[in-house]
Amino acid sequence: MVGSVRLGAAACMLICLVGLASANVPISNPTTLTSLKTILGVTVSYLIDGLAVAGNTSCVSQAFGSACLPKLQAANSKYKVVINYSVLSNSTLESTAHVLLKVCYDKNSTVDRAWRKANNILVLDKQCAFTVATTATLPPTGGSATWMPPATAPNAGYFVRAYAICPNATYGPSPCGYGNSKGFFEVEQINSRPTNLKGAVIGMVFAGPVFFFAYFGLDTLLTRRKAAKMPR
Repeated sequence: MVGSVRLGAAACMLICLVGLASANVPISNPTTLTSLKTILGVTVSYLIDGLAVAGNTSCVSQAFGSACLPKLQAANSKYKVVINYSVLSNSTLESTAHVLLKVCYDKNSTVDRAWRKANNILVLDKQCAFTVATTATLPPTGGSATWMPPATAPNAGYFVRAYAICPNATYGPSPCGYGNSKGFFEVEQINSRPTNLKGAVIGMVFAGPVFFFAYFGLDTLLTRRKAAKMPR
């Protein structure tokens, strides 16, 4: 018993030391969003229920459910975001650079959700959780891509961010500029469970206790009758 306690204490101490060590591991790439210039222009349009819909740049509301927000369904090929980007006319981007497109939660959808929290240090950022396309397929001069919200995209408001990725002798390819789309859109999870299945589940929830008490009462009654018939 004493040996088990000592072994458990040693294991706990080891875990704590590892946790402290990992907490002090230096960040491999300290690039911050505020250190980057806006050098990319990003526009978005949509495929909604199979129909092309222009982006609504005037919709600046980030509240999920706002009437002006284009509404897309998750995991439905009839709903996609069409993204176009280009280098701004007053900016330049070296020929060896490429572009990374990300879909990010809007500010309102990150409130009280630490797992979506924005961080100025980009390697720690959780706001831009979805990668649209790998940079190797997107030329730095301009290009386009489409994004179908995956089944893992929760009910939330979103926008698109494009990062320019440049060679970096110290840290390897690193963000050297960015651009955000104007306006927002929302993704909705569609509940595919049929109504009759919901009804059956609710019925079982209420029927379960009824069957239990009926069985218990019947069993008690039969036990008493059997006991009464036994000779004394």
